[in-house]
Amino acid sequence: MGIIKALKLMHDYYKYDENGHVEETHRALDDINLDIEQGQFIAVLGHNGSGKSTLAKHINALLYPTEGAMVVDGINTSTEEEIWKVRQKAGMVFQNPDNQIIGSVVEEDVGFGPENMGVETDEIWRRVNKSLEATGMTAYRSHSPNKLSGGQKQRVAIAGVMAMEPKCIILDEPTAMLDPNGRKEVLQAVKELNEKKGITVVLITHYMEEVTLADKVFVMDKGKIVMQGTPREVFSKVEELKSYRLDVPQVTLLAHELKQAGVAKGTFYLYFKDKYDIRNKLVSHKTGELFFRAHETLQKAHITGFNQQVHFIIDYILTELDQDRTLLLFISKNLAWGVFKGAFEEKMPDDEYNFYQSYLDMLAQSGLHYKNPELMLFTIIELVGSTCYSCILHQQPVSLTEYRPYLHKTISGIMETFSEDDTVCTALPLAASIDHTA
Repeated sequence: MGIIKALKLMHDYYKYDENGHVEETHRALDDINLDIEQGQFIAVLGHNGSGKSTLAKHINALLYPTEGAMVVDGINTSTEEEIWKVRQKAGMVFQNPDNQIIGSVVEEDVGFGPENMGVETDEIWRRVNKSLEATGMTAYRSHSPNKLSGGQKQRVAIAGVMAMEPKCIILDEPTAMLDPNGRKEVLQAVKELNEKKGITVVLITHYMEEVTLADKVFVMDKGKIVMQGTPREVFSKVEELKSYRLDVPQVTLLAHELKQAGVAKGTFYLYFKDKYDIRNKLVSHKTGELFFRAHETLQKAHITGFNQQVHFIIDYILTELDQDRTLLLFISKNLAWGVFKGAFEEKMPDDEYNFYQSYLDMLAQSGLHYKNPELMLFTIIELVGSTCYSCILHQQPVSLTEYRPYLHKTISGIMETFSEDDTVCTALPLAASIDHTA
C-alpha cells in the first residue's frame, strides 16, 4: 500500500432547510480509487467544481468520507483520535498564503507548527533553519511576511508545513493568486522538495503547464477520476481533455493541430524556420479559417451596409471563440499584428478568398471613405482580441454578454473616428443573432 490510498471514496455535501432537514444532496466525490506511492509527485487536474479540492481536504482530514475510506500512511482519516497524526504526516498548503501565515516574523511563523506539536526548542530551530533553506527563504527569516511578494509568502507557508516534517505535502491550487514569477518560484521550491527530500507531493491545479512537473496525473470531472497517466499520456488525448473543459498546453496543441493537418513531426523544419515560425503560420491558418467562415455566413445573411457587415463578422467571431476556448487560448497567446495580417491574407479553399481583400472590397462597395483602413482594422482587432482574452477566458471584468453592448458602441466610435464622411456608424442590433446553420 502507498502512503495515500483512497478506497471507493464518496463525499456528499448537504443543503439544509430552516428546520435542519436535508433539502438537497450534492455528490462531490464519486467512487474515487487511487494509490500514491511515497516520493511520487502527483498532479490532480480538473475544471472548477470537479471535486479536486474536496479530494485534497480528505487527505488532510479536513473532511471525512461519506462512504469508503481515505488512508494516509496506514491511518484511516475517519478515526477521530488519530486526526493530528494524519495532519503531521500530510501537510496542507492553501491558495491564499495570508490565510496560513500568522507570525509577525518569517522564522516565527515557520516554527509555529512544530511548537504546537510540542517539539523541543532546539529541534524547532533546527527544523526552521532546514525548512527555510529548502524553500530558499533563509535571507528573509527576519522579515515581516506582510512585506513579502505573493510567491515569497507561499514559500513561507510551504516552509511552515515542512517544519512539521510531513511525509506528504498537499498543495491546493497554491499558485492561483500569484503572478507568473510567483508561480515559478513556488513550483521550483516544491519540485526541489520532491526530488531532494523525497517528500510526496500532491498538487491540485487547473493550470496545464504545472502538470508537466508531475510523475502521474489524475484528471477529475464531476467528482470522478476520468483520466490518469503520465503527463505525456494525458496530454496526448487532446480532444478528450477539451471535452472536460480543460485547456491544452500550447506546445501540445501545436503538435495536435499539425498532426491533424497531416504534417509529420519529422518534416516540420523542412518547411519552417523554427518552432515560432510553425506557431505563427498555424495561428494564421486557424484564424484565416475562422475569418473565412465568418465571411461565408455574412454572404448568406445578405447584409449590405458596411457598418452592419463589420459588426456581424465581429459577433460571429466572438460566438465561435466563446464556443471553442481552446482555439481562443491558442490564438490569444500568440497575438501580433504580423500574425493576424498573415491570417487576413491566408488563402482559403477556393484559392480566391482572403479576408483582407474582402474587407477592402466591402469598403469599396459601401462608397464610404476612411482614413487608413488598415489602421482602423488593426484598432478593431486589438480591441476584439483583448475582449476575447479577458471577458471570454477569464470573465473579467465582466462576462462577454455583459460587455458586448459596450464593445459594439466602442467599435462604432472607432469607425466614426476614422471616417472621412459625415456619417455616424451604427452597430448591428444586439437582438440579431448569428445563425451558424445558415
